Amino acid sequence: MIDNKDKFSRDAVLDAHKKIVGLIGNDGAGTSKRPASPYLVRVNEAASITGLPASLIRKSFMNEAKREANVPPPPPHKRIGRAVYIVRDKLAAWVESIDNPAVSGSIQRRPGRPTVAERIERRRQREASLLRGGSQT
Repeated sequence: MIDNKDKFSRDAVLDAHKKIVGLIGNDGAGTSKRPASPYLVRVNEAASITGLPASLIRKSFMNEAKREANVPPPPPHKRIGRAVYIVRDKLAAWVESIDNPAVSGSIQRRPGRPTVAERIERRRQREASLLRGGSQT
């Protein structure tokens, strides 16, 4: 058990993390009974593997309704408590699906007031139709 004064010390947090992922055996002596899982990586390691910013990968785990339009869906992952572990073998396919807009889908805006670019385009179309002698719709 961790004392209250050691509750947030670096060593205590690392020990708890190692126990979660199974690096420390049941005896608690720090001896590794099985190696670390080679196919699960943390967000920072996934960022270094893919070359994408870690913040982009973290943002991809947000709720879809709150996620920005330019943020891709999350990579294949597993959650252990609050910790997120990304499946290393599927990272390359995930990066490819980000680059392919047909897979990731088109960006859909919420209905509401048109953007300035859309208003300018509509105005130009209206003016062009008036110059050609068409009726305004």
